[in-house]
Amino acid sequence: MGYSIAEMPGLDVAAEEPASHAALDARLHVSAHTAPIAPLPLPAVPPLTARLARLVCHAGSAQCLERDAAVVEWQASVEDEAHDTRASFEQPGVLDLAHPAGAIRVLFDLAAFPALAIAALPDGSRAPVPGDTARALRTAVAGVLLAPLLTHLAALGLGAMHVAQLAHSGSHALKEADAGNSAAFDATFSLDGTRHRARVRVAAAVVEALEALHAARAATWTANAVAAHSSSRRDASASELGGCMMPGRLILGSRRLPVDTLRALEPGDVLLRSLPGHLRALLQENGAGHVDKAGVAHAAHAAEGAGGHAAPIARPVSATMAWGSPGLMRVHAQVNLEGRRLSLTKEPIMTDELDPVRPDDLLAPDQQSNPIDIGELDLPVQFEVDTVALPLSQLYALRPGYVLELPTPVAEAQLKLVTHGQTIGYGELVTVGDHLGIRILRMAHGDGPVQ
Repeated sequence: MGYSIAEMPGLDVAAEEPASHAALDARLHVSAHTAPIAPLPLPAVPPLTARLARLVCHAGSAQCLERDAAVVEWQASVEDEAHDTRASFEQPGVLDLAHPAGAIRVLFDLAAFPALAIAALPDGSRAPVPGDTARALRTAVAGVLLAPLLTHLAALGLGAMHVAQLAHSGSHALKEADAGNSAAFDATFSLDGTRHRARVRVAAAVVEALEALHAARAATWTANAVAAHSSSRRDASASELGGCMMPGRLILGSRRLPVDTLRALEPGDVLLRSLPGHLRALLQENGAGHVDKAGVAHAAHAAEGAGGHAAPIARPVSATMAWGSPGLMRVHAQVNLEGRRLSLTKEPIMTDELDPVRPDDLLAPDQQSNPIDIGELDLPVQFEVDTVALPLSQLYALRPGYVLELPTPVAEAQLKLVTHGQTIGYGELVTVGDHLGIRILRMAHGDGPVQ
Protein backbone atom coordinates (compact mmCIF):
# COMPACT_ATOMS: atom_id res chain seq x y z
CA MET A 1 0.00 0.00 0.00
CA GLY A 2 1.13 3.60 -0.44
CA TYR A 3 1.82 5.96 2.43
CA SER A 4 0.29 9.41 2.78
CA ILE A 5 2.44 12.24 4.04
CA ALA A 6 1.43 14.74 6.71
CA GLU A 7 2.10 18.13 5.17
CA MET A 8 3.83 20.92 7.05
CA PRO A 9 2.16 24.15 8.16
CA GLY A 10 2.86 26.85 5.61
CA LEU A 11 3.35 24.43 2.69
CA ASP A 12 0.53 24.79 0.15
CA VAL A 13 0.45 21.48 -1.69
CA ALA A 14 -2.72 22.36 -3.57
CA ALA A 15 -0.97 25.27 -5.24
CA GLU A 16 1.61 22.91 -6.68
CA GLU A 17 -0.86 20.45 -8.27
CA PRO A 18 -0.66 22.07 -11.74
CA ALA A 19 2.97 20.88 -11.95
CA SER A 20 3.46 18.49 -14.82
CA HIS A 21 3.55 14.72 -14.33
CA ALA A 22 6.91 14.69 -16.11
CA ALA A 23 8.46 16.89 -13.41
CA LEU A 24 7.00 14.68 -10.67
CA ASP A 25 8.35 11.54 -12.38
CA ALA A 26 11.79 13.16 -12.62
CA ARG A 27 11.79 13.92 -8.89
CA LEU A 28 10.61 10.38 -8.15
CA HIS A 29 13.40 8.92 -10.29
CA VAL A 30 16.02 10.92 -8.38
CA SER A 31 14.56 10.06 -4.95
CA ALA A 32 14.35 6.35 -5.73
CA HIS A 33 18.07 6.14 -6.52
CA THR A 34 19.46 7.83 -3.44
CA ALA A 35 22.66 6.69 -1.79
CA PRO A 36 22.29 4.06 0.93
CA ILE A 37 22.28 5.14 4.55
CA ALA A 38 25.80 5.23 5.97
CA PRO A 39 26.18 4.55 9.70
CA LEU A 40 27.91 7.28 11.69
CA PRO A 41 31.43 6.22 12.73
CA LEU A 42 30.93 6.75 16.45
CA PRO A 43 33.71 5.92 18.91
CA ALA A 44 33.09 2.65 20.71
CA VAL A 45 32.82 2.76 24.50
CA PRO A 46 33.91 -0.57 26.04
CA PRO A 47 31.66 -1.84 28.86
CA LEU A 48 34.48 -1.58 31.42
CA THR A 49 35.13 2.05 30.42
CA ALA A 50 31.41 2.82 30.76
CA ARG A 51 31.43 1.33 34.27
CA LEU A 52 34.47 3.41 35.19
CA ALA A 53 32.85 6.57 33.79
CA ARG A 54 29.82 6.02 36.03
CA LEU A 55 32.19 6.12 39.01
CA VAL A 56 34.61 8.96 38.21
CA CYS A 57 31.94 11.20 36.60
CA HIS A 58 29.59 10.72 39.57
CA ALA A 59 28.72 13.83 41.59
CA GLY A 60 28.90 11.78 44.79
CA SER A 61 32.51 10.83 44.00
CA ALA A 62 33.47 14.51 43.75
CA GLN A 63 31.80 15.16 47.12
CA CYS A 64 33.59 12.21 48.69
CA LEU A 65 36.97 13.42 47.38
CA GLU A 66 36.40 16.88 48.80
CA ARG A 67 35.12 15.65 52.16
CA ASP A 68 37.59 12.86 52.84
CA ALA A 69 40.73 13.86 50.92
CA ALA A 70 40.52 17.67 50.55
CA VAL A 71 40.46 17.26 46.75
CA VAL A 72 38.42 20.06 45.15
CA GLU A 73 37.37 21.04 41.61
CA TRP A 74 37.39 17.40 40.53
CA GLN A 75 36.73 16.87 36.83
CA ALA A 76 37.02 13.55 35.02
CA SER A 77 36.43 12.41 31.46
CA VAL A 78 36.87 9.26 29.41
CA GLU A 79 38.98 9.67 26.28
CA ASP A 80 39.83 7.16 23.56
CA GLU A 81 43.29 5.63 23.16
CA ALA A 82 44.14 8.04 20.34
CA HIS A 83 44.14 10.85 22.90
CA ASP A 84 47.83 11.25 23.85
CA THR A 85 48.06 12.98 27.22
CA ARG A 86 51.87 12.75 27.25
CA ALA A 87 52.11 15.39 24.51
CA SER A 88 50.99 18.11 26.96
CA PHE A 89 53.47 17.08 29.70
CA GLU A 90 56.95 18.59 29.90
CA GLN A 91 58.43 15.53 31.63
CA PRO A 92 55.94 12.63 31.42
CA GLY A 93 56.21 10.26 34.35
CA VAL A 94 54.56 6.96 35.21
CA LEU A 95 53.57 5.91 38.71
CA ASP A 96 52.63 2.26 39.26
CA LEU A 97 50.57 1.58 42.39
CA ALA A 98 49.81 -1.89 43.72
CA HIS A 99 46.41 -2.56 45.30
CA PRO A 100 45.19 -5.94 46.60
CA ALA A 101 42.60 -5.96 43.81
CA GLY A 102 45.00 -5.08 40.98
CA ALA A 103 47.29 -2.51 39.40
CA ILE A 104 46.78 1.24 38.98
CA ARG A 105 48.96 3.26 36.61
CA VAL A 106 49.11 7.07 36.70
CA LEU A 107 50.62 9.23 33.94
CA PHE A 108 51.51 12.76 35.11
CA ASP A 109 54.03 15.59 34.65
CA LEU A 110 57.22 15.10 36.68
CA ALA A 111 58.27 18.69 35.92
CA ALA A 112 55.90 19.86 38.67
CA PHE A 113 57.60 17.55 41.20
CA PRO A 114 61.42 17.97 41.06
CA ALA A 115 62.05 15.58 43.96
CA LEU A 116 60.03 12.84 42.29
CA ALA A 117 61.83 13.49 39.00
CA ILE A 118 65.15 12.78 40.72
CA ALA A 119 63.88 9.60 42.37
CA ALA A 120 62.18 8.28 39.22
CA LEU A 121 63.81 5.51 37.24
CA PRO A 122 65.27 6.71 33.93
CA ASP A 123 63.56 3.89 32.00
CA GLY A 124 60.53 2.17 33.45
CA SER A 125 60.12 -0.24 30.54
CA ARG A 126 63.06 -2.39 31.69
CA ALA A 127 62.07 -5.46 33.66
CA PRO A 128 63.30 -5.51 37.28
CA VAL A 129 66.44 -7.53 37.92
CA PRO A 130 66.89 -9.44 41.21
CA GLY A 131 69.48 -7.77 43.39
CA ASP A 132 69.18 -4.37 41.71
CA THR A 133 69.78 -2.26 44.81
CA ALA A 134 69.75 1.04 42.92
CA ARG A 135 66.25 0.34 41.62
CA ALA A 136 65.04 -0.76 45.05
CA LEU A 137 66.48 2.41 46.61
CA ARG A 138 64.73 4.67 44.09
CA THR A 139 61.42 2.89 44.70
CA ALA A 140 61.82 3.22 48.48
CA VAL A 141 62.55 6.97 48.17
CA ALA A 142 59.51 7.39 45.91
CA GLY A 143 57.41 5.60 48.52
CA VAL A 144 58.51 8.06 51.19
CA LEU A 145 57.87 11.08 48.96
CA LEU A 146 54.43 9.76 47.97
CA ALA A 147 53.36 8.87 51.52
CA PRO A 148 50.86 11.82 51.64
CA LEU A 149 49.22 10.49 48.46
CA LEU A 150 48.84 7.04 50.00
CA THR A 151 47.33 8.62 53.11
CA HIS A 152 44.71 10.42 51.00
CA LEU A 153 43.90 7.19 49.15
CA ALA A 154 43.51 5.32 52.44
CA ALA A 155 41.04 7.99 53.62
CA LEU A 156 38.99 7.26 50.50
CA GLY A 157 38.82 3.57 51.34
CA LEU A 158 41.76 2.47 49.16
CA GLY A 159 44.04 1.21 51.89
CA ALA A 160 46.83 -1.38 51.61
CA MET A 161 48.24 0.54 48.63
CA HIS A 162 51.98 0.84 47.98
CA VAL A 163 54.29 2.23 45.31
CA ALA A 164 55.47 -0.45 42.88
CA GLN A 165 57.49 1.81 40.59
CA LEU A 166 58.07 5.44 39.60
CA ALA A 167 59.75 6.09 36.26
CA HIS A 168 60.10 8.50 33.41
CA SER A 169 57.52 7.74 30.73
CA GLY A 170 58.25 5.53 27.73
CA SER A 171 56.55 5.78 24.35
CA HIS A 172 53.76 3.34 25.30
CA ALA A 173 53.63 3.86 29.05
CA LEU A 174 49.88 3.88 29.52
CA LYS A 175 49.08 1.17 26.98
CA GLU A 176 51.46 -1.35 28.50
CA ALA A 177 49.23 -1.86 31.54
CA ASP A 178 47.11 -4.63 29.98
CA ALA A 179 44.84 -2.29 27.99
CA GLY A 180 42.51 -5.15 27.13
CA ASN A 181 41.63 -5.80 30.78
CA SER A 182 41.68 -2.23 32.10
CA ALA A 183 40.12 1.19 31.55
CA ALA A 184 41.51 4.73 31.63
CA PHE A 185 40.26 8.23 32.36
CA ASP A 186 41.64 11.79 32.48
CA ALA A 187 41.34 13.78 35.69
CA THR A 188 42.04 17.34 36.82
CA PHE A 189 41.73 18.51 40.42
CA SER A 190 43.14 20.88 43.04
CA LEU A 191 44.90 19.80 46.22
CA ASP A 192 46.41 22.22 48.75
CA GLY A 193 45.92 25.09 46.30
CA THR A 194 47.80 23.39 43.45
CA ARG A 195 46.14 22.26 40.22
CA HIS A 196 47.00 18.72 39.09
CA ARG A 197 46.33 16.79 35.91
CA ALA A 198 46.79 13.07 35.22
CA ARG A 199 45.64 10.11 33.18
CA VAL A 200 44.81 7.01 35.21
CA ARG A 201 44.46 3.40 34.07
CA VAL A 202 42.96 0.86 36.46
CA ALA A 203 42.62 -2.90 36.17
CA ALA A 204 39.19 -4.51 35.85
CA ALA A 205 39.41 -5.96 39.36
CA VAL A 206 40.09 -2.48 40.75
CA VAL A 207 36.97 -1.17 38.97
CA GLU A 208 34.96 -3.89 40.71
CA ALA A 209 36.47 -2.89 44.06
CA LEU A 210 35.58 0.77 43.40
CA GLU A 211 32.00 -0.21 42.50
CA ALA A 212 31.68 -2.14 45.75
CA LEU A 213 33.01 0.87 47.67
CA HIS A 214 30.61 3.16 45.85
CA ALA A 215 27.64 0.89 46.61
CA ALA A 216 28.55 0.80 50.30
CA ARG A 217 28.44 4.61 50.46
CA ALA A 218 25.34 5.07 48.31
CA ALA A 219 22.95 5.18 51.27
CA THR A 220 24.97 7.94 52.94
CA TRP A 221 25.15 9.99 49.74
CA THR A 222 21.39 9.66 49.25
CA ALA A 223 20.64 10.90 52.76
CA ASN A 224 23.00 13.87 52.33
CA ALA A 225 21.47 14.77 48.95
CA VAL A 226 17.93 14.74 50.33
CA ALA A 227 18.97 16.81 53.35
CA ALA A 228 20.77 19.40 51.22
CA HIS A 229 18.04 19.85 48.62
CA SER A 230 14.85 19.37 50.57
CA SER A 231 12.71 22.52 50.64
CA SER A 232 10.70 21.32 53.62
CA ARG A 233 11.49 19.67 56.92
CA ARG A 234 13.09 16.26 56.45
CA ASP A 235 11.19 13.47 58.07
CA ALA A 236 12.59 10.13 59.25
CA SER A 237 11.84 8.33 55.99
CA ALA A 238 13.18 11.02 53.64
CA SER A 239 16.21 8.94 52.65
CA GLU A 240 13.89 6.29 51.20
CA LEU A 241 13.00 8.72 48.40
CA GLY A 242 16.44 8.08 46.94
CA GLY A 243 15.25 4.70 45.67
CA CYS A 244 12.17 6.13 43.91
CA MET A 245 12.49 5.26 40.20
CA MET A 246 11.97 8.03 37.65
CA PRO A 247 10.92 6.94 34.12
CA GLY A 248 13.34 8.04 31.42
CA ARG A 249 12.62 8.98 27.82
CA LEU A 250 14.88 9.94 24.92
CA ILE A 251 13.50 13.00 23.11
CA LEU A 252 14.48 12.78 19.44
CA GLY A 253 12.68 15.93 18.32
CA SER A 254 9.58 18.09 18.60
CA ARG A 255 7.20 19.91 16.30
CA ARG A 256 3.99 21.92 16.35
CA LEU A 257 1.10 20.21 14.57
CA PRO A 258 -2.48 21.47 14.07
CA VAL A 259 -5.26 19.52 15.74
CA ASP A 260 -6.76 18.73 12.33
CA THR A 261 -3.48 17.16 11.18
CA LEU A 262 -3.31 14.99 14.30
CA ARG A 263 -6.92 13.89 13.86
CA ALA A 264 -6.24 12.95 10.23
CA LEU A 265 -3.21 10.77 10.96
CA GLU A 266 -3.76 7.06 10.40
CA PRO A 267 -1.54 3.98 10.59
CA GLY A 268 0.86 4.03 7.63
CA ASP A 269 1.03 7.84 7.35
CA VAL A 270 4.51 9.36 7.46
CA LEU A 271 5.51 12.59 9.19
CA LEU A 272 8.43 14.43 7.56
CA ARG A 273 10.41 17.45 8.75
CA SER A 274 9.93 16.38 12.35
CA LEU A 275 13.39 15.13 13.33
CA PRO A 276 16.93 16.47 12.82
CA GLY A 277 18.57 15.03 9.72
CA HIS A 278 21.63 13.74 11.58
CA LEU A 279 19.43 11.17 13.39
CA ARG A 280 19.20 9.32 10.07
CA ALA A 281 22.56 7.75 10.92
CA LEU A 282 20.77 5.69 13.58
CA LEU A 283 19.06 3.63 10.88
CA GLN A 284 21.43 0.92 9.75
CA GLU A 285 21.50 0.10 6.05
CA ASN A 286 20.31 -3.47 6.47
CA GLY A 287 17.72 -2.87 9.18
CA ALA A 288 16.27 0.57 8.57
CA GLY A 289 12.62 1.12 7.81
CA HIS A 290 12.34 2.49 4.27
CA VAL A 291 9.24 3.78 2.53
CA ASP A 292 8.89 2.41 -1.00
CA LYS A 293 8.43 4.23 -4.31
CA ALA A 294 4.75 4.92 -3.70
CA GLY A 295 5.60 6.64 -0.45
CA VAL A 296 8.33 8.67 -2.14
CA ALA A 297 5.88 9.85 -4.78
CA HIS A 298 3.58 11.25 -2.08
CA ALA A 299 6.59 12.74 -0.35
CA ALA A 300 7.99 14.55 -3.36
CA HIS A 301 6.17 17.80 -2.62
CA ALA A 302 6.37 17.70 1.17
CA ALA A 303 10.07 16.84 1.28
CA GLU A 304 11.30 19.17 -1.43
CA GLY A 305 13.50 21.82 0.17
CA ALA A 306 12.50 20.65 3.66
CA GLY A 307 14.62 21.23 6.71
CA GLY A 308 14.58 17.47 7.42
CA HIS A 309 16.86 16.76 4.41
CA ALA A 310 19.76 14.61 5.49
CA ALA A 311 22.93 16.66 5.44
CA PRO A 312 26.38 15.07 5.35
CA ILE A 313 27.21 13.55 8.72
CA ALA A 314 29.60 15.96 10.45
CA ARG A 315 28.86 15.56 14.14
CA PRO A 316 27.84 12.89 16.63
CA VAL A 317 24.19 11.90 16.92
CA SER A 318 22.79 13.96 19.79
CA ALA A 319 19.44 14.11 21.53
CA THR A 320 17.87 14.99 24.89
CA MET A 321 17.17 12.63 27.78
CA ALA A 322 14.34 13.43 30.20
CA TRP A 323 13.50 11.77 33.52
CA GLY A 324 10.18 12.35 35.28
CA SER A 325 6.51 12.57 34.37
CA PRO A 326 5.70 14.12 30.96
CA GLY A 327 3.97 17.46 31.31
CA LEU A 328 5.59 18.18 34.70
CA MET A 329 9.03 19.36 35.77
CA ARG A 330 11.59 16.86 34.47
CA VAL A 331 15.36 16.44 34.51
CA HIS A 332 16.72 17.12 31.00
CA ALA A 333 20.24 16.30 29.82
CA GLN A 334 21.95 16.56 26.43
CA VAL A 335 23.43 13.22 25.32
CA ASN A 336 25.41 11.70 22.47
CA LEU A 337 24.21 8.35 21.13
CA GLU A 338 26.87 5.66 20.79
CA GLY A 339 25.18 2.40 19.86
CA ARG A 340 23.21 1.37 22.95
CA ARG A 341 25.04 3.84 25.17
CA LEU A 342 24.20 7.45 26.00
CA SER A 343 26.97 9.81 27.12
CA LEU A 344 25.98 13.03 28.89
CA THR A 345 27.60 16.09 27.30
CA LYS A 346 26.18 18.93 29.44
CA GLU A 347 25.01 19.53 32.99
CA PRO A 348 21.39 18.35 33.54
CA ILE A 349 18.72 21.03 33.97
CA MET A 350 15.16 21.14 35.33
CA THR A 351 12.38 22.33 33.00
CA ASP A 352 8.77 21.64 32.10
CA GLU A 353 8.88 23.31 28.69
CA LEU A 354 7.69 21.21 25.77
CA ASP A 355 8.30 23.76 23.04
CA PRO A 356 10.01 27.10 23.86
CA VAL A 357 8.09 30.20 22.85
CA ARG A 358 9.49 31.76 19.69
CA PRO A 359 10.16 35.53 19.52
CA ASP A 360 7.82 35.94 16.55
CA ASP A 361 4.86 34.25 18.26
CA LEU A 362 2.60 37.27 18.75
CA LEU A 363 -1.08 37.24 19.68
CA ALA A 364 -3.30 38.47 16.88
CA PRO A 365 -6.11 40.93 17.73
CA ASP A 366 -9.59 39.51 18.18
CA GLN A 367 -11.53 39.34 14.94
CA GLN A 368 -15.28 38.83 15.46
CA SER A 369 -15.81 38.13 11.75
CA ASN A 370 -13.56 35.05 11.87
CA PRO A 371 -15.00 32.28 14.07
CA ILE A 372 -12.60 30.17 16.12
CA ASP A 373 -11.49 26.96 14.38
CA ILE A 374 -10.13 24.55 16.99
CA GLY A 375 -8.72 22.42 14.18
CA GLU A 376 -6.12 25.15 13.48
CA LEU A 377 -4.87 25.10 17.06
CA ASP A 378 -1.19 24.07 17.18
CA LEU A 379 -0.10 21.46 19.72
CA PRO A 380 3.55 20.92 20.67
CA VAL A 381 4.31 17.27 19.89
CA GLN A 382 7.47 15.57 21.12
CA PHE A 383 8.79 12.31 19.71
CA GLU A 384 10.08 10.23 22.60
CA VAL A 385 11.49 6.76 23.22
CA ASP A 386 11.15 4.93 26.53
CA THR A 387 14.67 4.23 27.82
CA VAL A 388 15.94 3.57 31.34
CA ALA A 389 14.39 4.49 34.68
CA LEU A 390 16.80 5.86 37.27
CA PRO A 391 16.44 6.31 41.05
CA LEU A 392 16.49 9.83 42.45
CA SER A 393 19.90 9.23 43.99
CA GLN A 394 21.39 8.45 40.57
CA LEU A 395 19.66 11.40 38.89
CA TYR A 396 21.25 13.67 41.46
CA ALA A 397 24.67 12.27 40.50
CA LEU A 398 24.43 12.84 36.71
CA ARG A 399 27.33 14.86 35.30
CA PRO A 400 28.91 15.30 31.84
CA GLY A 401 30.76 12.12 30.92
CA TYR A 402 28.28 9.83 32.68
CA VAL A 403 27.39 6.81 30.50
CA LEU A 404 24.01 5.06 30.37
CA GLU A 405 23.17 1.82 28.55
CA LEU A 406 19.95 1.42 26.57
CA PRO A 407 17.95 -1.85 26.51
CA THR A 408 17.56 -1.63 22.71
CA PRO A 409 19.00 0.48 19.84
CA VAL A 410 17.08 3.69 19.17
CA ALA A 411 16.51 2.71 15.52
CA GLU A 412 14.55 -0.37 16.64
CA ALA A 413 12.57 1.33 19.41
CA GLN A 414 8.95 2.43 19.19
CA LEU A 415 8.41 6.21 19.30
CA LYS A 416 5.69 7.93 21.29
CA LEU A 417 3.95 11.09 20.13
CA VAL A 418 3.48 13.12 23.31
CA THR A 419 1.72 16.45 23.77
CA HIS A 420 1.21 18.14 27.13
CA GLY A 421 2.10 14.94 28.96
CA GLN A 422 -0.35 12.74 27.03
CA THR A 423 0.63 10.02 24.60
CA ILE A 424 -1.49 10.48 21.47
CA GLY A 425 0.14 7.97 19.14
CA TYR A 426 2.96 5.57 18.36
CA GLY A 427 5.37 5.46 15.42
CA GLU A 428 8.68 4.18 14.09
CA LEU A 429 11.68 5.71 12.31
CA VAL A 430 11.74 5.33 8.52
CA THR A 431 13.48 6.98 5.57
CA VAL A 432 11.80 8.44 2.49
CA GLY A 433 14.56 8.82 -0.06
CA ASP A 434 17.09 11.08 1.64
CA HIS A 435 14.64 12.18 4.31
CA LEU A 436 14.03 10.91 7.83
CA GLY A 437 10.41 10.40 8.83
CA ILE A 438 8.10 8.87 11.39
CA ARG A 439 5.65 6.22 10.21
CA ILE A 440 2.47 6.18 12.29
CA LEU A 441 1.67 2.81 13.86
CA ARG A 442 -1.34 3.76 15.99
CA MET A 443 -3.16 6.96 16.95
CA ALA A 444 -5.60 7.80 19.72
CA HIS A 445 -9.32 7.37 19.05
CA GLY A 446 -11.45 10.37 19.80
CA ASP A 447 -9.91 13.07 21.99
CA GLY A 448 -8.39 10.81 24.67
CA PRO A 449 -4.83 9.57 24.96
CA VAL A 450 -3.75 6.15 23.71
CA GLN A 451 -4.25 3.62 26.52
